[in-house]
Amino acid sequence: FQALATAACYSEEWQIGTPLLLVVPCSLRRQWAEELEQKFPQLSPTHIHIVKTTTGGNEDFSSARVVLISYRLLVLMGHGFCSRR
Repeated sequence: FQALATAACYSEEWQIGTPLLLVVPCSLRRQWAEELEQKFPQLSPTHIHIVKTTTGGNEDFSSARVVLISYRLLVLMGHGFCSRR
């Protein structure tokens, strides 16, 4: 829950600007999405993007306020993913 508390401190930034990137264990991506929806009622499911494959990084994140990705996928996708806006 420390990550959620930190996210809450910066929520103005990621709700109107650059999405919040959360790197989580693969098996917990859905659980994190559910926790975010509970803790931040202003987030709809369309605001939470779960990257499930290496090609998922090529998707349009324009409506995303939060992007969830596993550490393994982030490593596989390389620096190109983090440089996206």
